Amino acid sequence: MGHQRIAGLVCEVNIAGRGFLRVDVPDANGVIQFSRIYAPDAIYCISPTDRQIAIGLAVKCAARPFQCYDLQKLIADKKVDPPQADFGFQSAVEANDDDDDGEIF
Repeated sequence: MGHQRIAGLVCEVNIAGRGFLRVDVPDANGVIQFSRIYAPDAIYCISPTDRQIAIGLAVKCAARPFQCYDLQKLIADKKVDPPQADFGFQSAVEANDDDDDGEIF
């Protein structure tokens, strides 16, 4: 994905027994809009700062979360194959629903 610049509150999270960095990205009002998770090896530099500067940088960086239209464009440009509808396994709802009463469990 190349060089990216993102600003927000950084914390360490454990996923599948490994440490990762989560960046909670705020909007101009300081409300968290989305999070990104990075492997520590993917990070070149972290510059600690205060909350106000981090919010200003987050707005200036204009980072945004993954959008479904991003995937649609990749499919249209034939850069990725469309997702398959049948993954070859039952969903948890289908597996746990033994009767036809309309309830999922």
